[in-house]
Amino acid sequence: APIDRSAPAATPASAVHQELPGEQVHVQLAGLGPGRESDDRFTVAALSTILGESTSSRLFTELRENRGLAYDTGSYTAPALGASEVGVYISTGIDSAPEAAALLGSEVRSFRADGPTDEEVELAKRQLKARVMLARENMSERAASLGSALLAGRRPLPVEEVIERIESVTTESVWEMASTVFEPATLHAGSAGPGSDVAAAALESAGSGSLNA
Repeated sequence: APIDRSAPAATPASAVHQELPGEQVHVQLAGLGPGRESDDRFTVAALSTILGESTSSRLFTELRENRGLAYDTGSYTAPALGASEVGVYISTGIDSAPEAAALLGSEVRSFRADGPTDEEVELAKRQLKARVMLARENMSERAASLGSALLAGRRPLPVEEVIERIESVTTESVWEMASTVFEPATLHAGSAGPGSDVAAAALESAGSGSLNA
């Protein structure tokens, strides 16, 4: 039977908390992005890089360096056929969890509302191109890239074309992607650890801003 590559329908926003013992609280916000077969994956990669995939990213700078709220923070993409999960996360202390969760949500809301700067997009593109060139030196990463392309039903791209696709990403395309991925009506939050339900705080802050830290 042919592989179904159609995107799943978005589901209404939700927040879930799992009470667990320990000394840290983990909080995550995620939305629905394009599938691994989509050309928009390069825009998603730039978005994630700007938000949390380096020490110059927004989340690392604001939540960890400026506020000292995070043991760890970042962003990620989990691609599948037809759709991907695009999210942000933070691990923090019990006492600081409500503030950290609200701030995580407000960073998402700010990115959706105002978009990235031209400088952030250019830096993200340089970082992505550097990763591509470094991956060429690693045979397991090259094999994984080829396998991913074949599983997604697309042709493997030569490195020159990958660089061109990265270069084609614009500030406007990243902003438009953020508006779609972090749409409040379909954004989902989860938290795990001791203490109160901070997933709801993150979700509310990402949507309405009423809990803005």
